[in-house]
Amino acid sequence: MVLYDARSKRALTVTAIERETNAPYTQAIAALREKGVVIQSIICDGKSGLLGAFLDICANFTKLKIIVRHLSRKP
Repeated sequence: MVLYDARSKRALTVTAIERETNAPYTQAIAALREKGVVIQSIICDGKSGLLGAFLDICANFTKLKIIVRHLSRKP
């Protein structure tokens, strides 16, 4: 699991995990928040349940759905 900062172009944390559950993600995000890192958005590969764990952080998928709701895909 890699948490990456798009602005500085560096990995914030790299962790080897055996099973891809939501727990390692929530622990890593909590650790980053304790260090004072401000998380503006999350881009994930479609892991089910992960977006529900971070309701206060806008996800890339959520942003797309908001845009599609207000605009047509076939203008």
